[in-house]
Amino acid sequence: EEQKTATKNYSHPKPIETAIARRFLDETKSIDLEKNYSIFSPSSLEDRSRCGFRWFASRMRLSDVYARDDSAIAIGNFYHRAYRLAIQRLPRNHKDGQAENEFQRALNSTLRIEAERILLEYGNGLRPILSALVPRASHRLHELWNFEQKMFSAYEREGFEVELRNEFTDEEAILGGRIDCLFSRQDESLGNIKCYVIVDYKKNSIPSISKMKLSAMPSALDELVSSDETQEEEVNGYNDSALLLQEIQIPSYALLLETSGGRIDGAFYWSIEKAEALGYIKPPTVPKMKSAYTYSNETGDVRSALRDMLRTASSAVKAGNFLDPALDRAVCEDCQFKPLCRYWYFLEL
Repeated sequence: EEQKTATKNYSHPKPIETAIARRFLDETKSIDLEKNYSIFSPSSLEDRSRCGFRWFASRMRLSDVYARDDSAIAIGNFYHRAYRLAIQRLPRNHKDGQAENEFQRALNSTLRIEAERILLEYGNGLRPILSALVPRASHRLHELWNFEQKMFSAYEREGFEVELRNEFTDEEAILGGRIDCLFSRQDESLGNIKCYVIVDYKKNSIPSISKMKLSAMPSALDELVSSDETQEEEVNGYNDSALLLQEIQIPSYALLLETSGGRIDGAFYWSIEKAEALGYIKPPTVPKMKSAYTYSNETGDVRSALRDMLRTASSAVKAGNFLDPALDRAVCEDCQFKPLCRYWYFLEL
């Protein structure tokens, strides 16, 4: 009985006092005080949906700097910046026959510049890695450029790192994000509505298709087994019979564009090192891409799930529920805040 009581206390910590909670939300830019809307990015919404403490610790920037892989971060930034700058250096009026040569020259230049910038920022310890990486980066980014040139010739490149932000009145929340690359076209048959293709560049790994679809929520922690506790979970917004969306980055971008009046032609992740794509919504110009959905009108349940996540997360943080832990311990495996989590420590005793 004492063990059950202790477990319940750890799994359902008391909310933070209202005044303190609101000051924290304001200081971390997590609330619009005038409208009383909580503010999320796709990553912070995902954190809060997984675990209240994970969201709280990330807002406090409590990650272990010694456990962070700076070289992986540097290489990811290297790919992104070099490609973006190379595209931006291309002359607007280049001839089709000269495009590939122009791009290669621009890419070679930006790779050298970015390599030097990274060495200045991270130190000469990365020089051997960058020396080996530059030729591979040149090849991989050229493959990406060829893919985009071939598949999206009917589209205009809206830009890189395109910022989006939208208010959701019913959910009392604001969702914002930044798209790595966005293509668009005007569809005259639909009244000149803008149709978009969303691209998110990944250094290597891409989320699996199953994570972009709704799945059954994993069962709660083994310690929370009594009927009273189950009822309390449902009151607090947890329901084991609910559906779960594990990967929300690109689905969130699609939701933001759709609620702004646009239409999604396609949305996908591109692995730079693997030179392969995996779609959330399959672009019509890329017939062989494996995707979770073929058309945007098939994603209504995902949009509803995202808005439910926004509503639940907004209500939770405004109520001061910052410290409630993950009900599914599987999400703790890759959590960088485990050393700070009292619930994880308690369960491991």
